Amino acid sequence: MVDGLVLMQSTFDKYAHILGRDRHRFASLDQLASHICNYYELIIEHMPGNVYWLDVNGNALGCNRNVLEMFGFSTLREFCGLTFADMARLGGWTPEAERKFREDTLQVALSGKPVLNTEEPPIPDANGKNLYFLTSRVPIFDDNDCVIGVVGISIDITERKDAERLALESELNQHKIEVLWQMASLIAHDLRTPLTSIGLAVDGIDAVTQQLLVGYQLAVDHGLVEPLYARRIAAYSGAVERIRRDVRFSHNYINLILANLSHRKIDTKLYARHRLIDVVQTVLDDYPYINEKYKNDLHWEAKVDFLFWGSDHYLKNVMNNLLQNAYYFLQKAGRGNVHIWTSEDSEHYRLHVKDTALGAPEEVVADMFTPFYTTRETGAGLGLAFCKAVLNSFGGDITASSVEHEFMHFELIFPKFPA
Repeated sequence: MVDGLVLMQSTFDKYAHILGRDRHRFASLDQLASHICNYYELIIEHMPGNVYWLDVNGNALGCNRNVLEMFGFSTLREFCGLTFADMARLGGWTPEAERKFREDTLQVALSGKPVLNTEEPPIPDANGKNLYFLTSRVPIFDDNDCVIGVVGISIDITERKDAERLALESELNQHKIEVLWQMASLIAHDLRTPLTSIGLAVDGIDAVTQQLLVGYQLAVDHGLVEPLYARRIAAYSGAVERIRRDVRFSHNYINLILANLSHRKIDTKLYARHRLIDVVQTVLDDYPYINEKYKNDLHWEAKVDFLFWGSDHYLKNVMNNLLQNAYYFLQKAGRGNVHIWTSEDSEHYRLHVKDTALGAPEEVVADMFTPFYTTRETGAGLGLAFCKAVLNSFGGDITASSVEHEFMHFELIFPKFPA
């Protein structure tokens, strides 16, 4: 009897010490046990991640607040008694997720051995986004060392998985760009040689022909030969100009492809101040318009002139990208114009490029600066990503806004220099 009292007092002292309380505050072991249960419930309630415990058949016995919130419950009573199938149905789990949850839990219950840090199949949250968890399961034993249940602790690793996915995508995209750059460089070299030869040949033929035409006109004036139709001579001149335009367009397209593939290799060492209006005007003068109508459909208004820090070469490529996109959609829509103008606010200068062709839905605008994102059948999805990289290297940015079926509006933002 004395030994029993000593043991009871020792138990009081042990558990009262765990609670940080004086044992004399507890009138009985039942009261002490109640305080101990509340103590551990409080700890479990505030543990990070999802904590739950099941019986050996997988029926739910209890959980912390995080699990209740995940299932949309407000009380523990709603969770207790749920089966694997119930949890899968309420949580919107895939059959694979339910199967693995069942198998891993029963494995621990049958073997009596813990299984630690197992990555679960993704499960959806209330918004349909996939969540990823790393789960450890530990068996619960009774006084006879028989397994009576399983405790699971799941830590949300969704952010880590997202970071790993983005890093892998970035690595794959970089590899794609490197491969495309090598291929494009070889193709560009093979194309530039005949294009240059064609251009030189046309210039030579045109120079000689102009002299022949002068001689021909003298011969006509002196009645030595019959005059040709004027439209034949005009057709010749138009053909020469079309060949030159096509050669310029081809060179320009090759430059654009190479520039778009080099957006991760932007060299800022040679950056300097440039006058924006001069750069824009050069682009508009040199752009290889498909026809005279497209040239006339472009409206350029330099409301504000300013200097920017960067590369005129890079900005020309940005403008060529935007013009190429605009004319592509004008041609596809069979209507519209291109409007270019400048503006300013207290901190920034802005260059606007707007076309009134097809516009784009919000979801397209949200992703259009992402590398390899494109809605065009023949697009590579690198042009606008290159534009973003260039403007960012200038210390600025590029944004897009649109109303579908009405317009697409790009704003190139440049920081103001201190006076």
